[in-house]
Amino acid sequence: MVRRDPADQARLRQLADEQAALRRVATLVARGAAPDEVFTAVAEEVGQLFRVELATLFRYEPGPTATTVTTWGPAGKNLPVGIRWPVDGHNVTTLVFETGRPARVDRYPDSSSGPLSAVVRETGIRSAVGTPVIVEGSLWGAIFAGSTLEQALPPDTEARLASFTELVATAIANTGIHPAILSEGGLTPALKALARRSAVPVELDLRTGRRLPGPVEVAAYYAVSEALANAAKHARASVVHVEVDALDATLRLTIRDDGIGGADPARGSGLTGLRDRIEAVGGTFNVTSPDGGGTTLLIEIPV
Repeated sequence: MVRRDPADQARLRQLADEQAALRRVATLVARGAAPDEVFTAVAEEVGQLFRVELATLFRYEPGPTATTVTTWGPAGKNLPVGIRWPVDGHNVTTLVFETGRPARVDRYPDSSSGPLSAVVRETGIRSAVGTPVIVEGSLWGAIFAGSTLEQALPPDTEARLASFTELVATAIANTGIHPAILSEGGLTPALKALARRSAVPVELDLRTGRRLPGPVEVAAYYAVSEALANAAKHARASVVHVEVDALDATLRLTIRDDGIGGADPARGSGLTGLRDRIEAVGGTFNVTSPDGGGTTLLIEIPV
């Protein structure tokens, strides 16, 4: 009998727990849950997954200030929702605001300053990590995770936390986008608008014929949106072809690019979250992406 190394088993359990947490939040986003519901779920999932005593979502506002949007954990009573904190001094919230990048402070009692830091120190937090929430290219806020343990948070905390900030950003974007593009005009004009804004040229073949149920249009819209974003960031593609067919009881999406290929949802890419969102509305999601052969997404959603 082959015995697995305990450290390997622990890493596998951590990965499974993380994927389960991300799927739970992604399902909320895919179903069009209100942002406040998503924010609360994210804070709870982050707090429990990372085993920290404080998980908080801040929104940056003019001043500059950071407003507590939601908070979780035994240390959260010192950071009530709705309170605005000056963005000042040396602390995670200020560092994220100034750089737009993940930040950490490993010795909060000794190496932090500013009004918010004073409150955080009172909670017993010793180390903290924050990652930015970017919505449509602009810094919206930050997710903060704080630990009371003597040992600093692990070095991979920022990268793991970023997966949750992406879901928060999607939930926020769903609220400025749905009414204006999808609710009023439907899927066809929404996809045409996406194509015009895309960093990679897009060729559209749209055969929708009619308005579809709201959750179906939302899922299809964000499938195309995320696929175009992935093509621009990773695929090195020169063109993306988008075909939509909704002439019967199933919406069929084919999205293919001429990029470098090699996309694999099993490696934790953005395609994992996209698959979760499609499956949350009863759809199927398949990827074909040979090295050097471009990437093709085949999506079917029951109408």
